[in-house]
Order: sequence, then C-alpha cells, then structure tokens
Amino acid sequence: MTGPMRRVLIVIAVILVVAVGMVVMSFQTWEGTLGKWSASTADEVVDAQCVALHSIFGEERPLMLRYLAVPQPSTLADVQALQAQFTQQSVRLRPETAAGQAALAQATARETEVYSAFRQAGSLATVSPPRARAAIGPVDTRSAAVAASLSTLLHAETQHEIAIRRQATAAARTNLHFELISGVVTIFLAIGFAYYVVMLLGRGHRRERELTVALGRLGDRDELLARLRSTSSVLGGVAGELRTAAGDSAAA
Repeated sequence: MTGPMRRVLIVIAVILVVAVGMVVMSFQTWEGTLGKWSASTADEVVDAQCVALHSIFGEERPLMLRYLAVPQPSTLADVQALQAQFTQQSVRLRPETAAGQAALAQATARETEVYSAFRQAGSLATVSPPRARAAIGPVDTRSAAVAASLSTLLHAETQHEIAIRRQATAAARTNLHFELISGVVTIFLAIGFAYYVVMLLGRGHRRERELTVALGRLGDRDELLARLRSTSSVLGGVAGELRTAAGDSAAA
C-alpha cells in the first residue's frame, strides 16, 4: 500500500470515528430529552387528574350544604354520585411529589370525615330540619379544610409539571445546539476531506505530467542513441574501407 493511499484511509477512518461518535452522542441526548418529555406528559395527566378531583369536590361541597338546608332526594343522589367519583378519582391518582402525596392523603381522609358528618346530619334533615341546618357550619368548615388540601395538591403537582416541562424544553434546546455544532463540524470535515483529496489528485496529476515529460525525454534519448549507432556503423564502414585502401596502397 502506497503512502498517499495509507493517508487517505487514515483520514477516512478519523472522519468515520468522529461521525459515529456524534451520532451516538446525539442519540443519547435525544433519548434523555424524550424521557423528560414523557415525564412531562405523565405530569400533565396527573395535573389534569388533580384538577378533576378538585372540581368534583367543588361540586360536592355546595350540594351537601344545600341538602342540609333544603333536603331533596335529587340533591342527595347527586351528592352520593359525586362522592363516589371523588373516591374513584383519588384512588387512581398517583402524585409525582411527596408534598402532593401527603396532600392527597390528607384530602382523602378529610373528605371521608366530611361525608360522614354530612350523612349523620343528613339523616336528621327530614326528622329535625333545624338540627340539620345547625350542622351546615361544621360541615362547611371541614369542607374548607378538604378544599385547602386539594389546593395544596394541585399547586404541588402543577409546579412539578412546570419544572419538568422547563427541563425538557431546555434539554431540547441543548440538543438543537448540539445538532447545529455537529452539522457544522461534519461540513468542515467534508470540506477538509475534499480539499485533501483534490490536493492528492493535483499532486498525482503533476507527477503524471513529470513522468510523461521524462518518458518523452527518454524517447528523444533513444532516438539520439539510434542515430549515434547508425552514424557509428557508417563511420565504422568508412574506416574499414580506408584501412583496406591503405593496405592495398602499401602492397603496391
């Protein structure tokens, strides 16, 4: 293998190593970014569930107070349906933060206490309406505690979701910058390799031209040698004739 060919292979190997390294790094960084975006999406789902839980209790609370004030079977049915939804939603909810988990546990326990107090007071709504109405204040106070816990839960999960989304956005920007840098490096490597190949081709072309000139000179030299040989043979013939003539003169 010639020296230029060896150098070309070395340059190609270096370019391939750099390109493969950039591809691997790009894959790893984008994989991390996609993981953060997936976490952000999961946090959005949790955040939506927190909003739904808060909304369910926001509907349940005034209905409980309304039933204690003016007992209606339809109102009681709505309260029971909303309480069942609250229980189902709280069981499915999986907060991403420790503060959210504590707030959910607190809200669930307080909501159970509120609903138990409501049932006790609601059983008196048709028997003793004044006593049922007297329970509106305590039930509302306990309901406010539930709402506060739900607000804490929603705030904790929302802030966590915002932080994860910002991290994912920052990671995506970083990856875009890396892709830009790797693209520029790749372009410069391609330009450098093209320049190197052109330089080698130019050098080879110059050597080929020099060899052609040298071969042309060798051809001229061969022609001159042929002429010299022809002239030498002619001179040899002439010299032979002169010697013959001189011999004949001496004999006479």
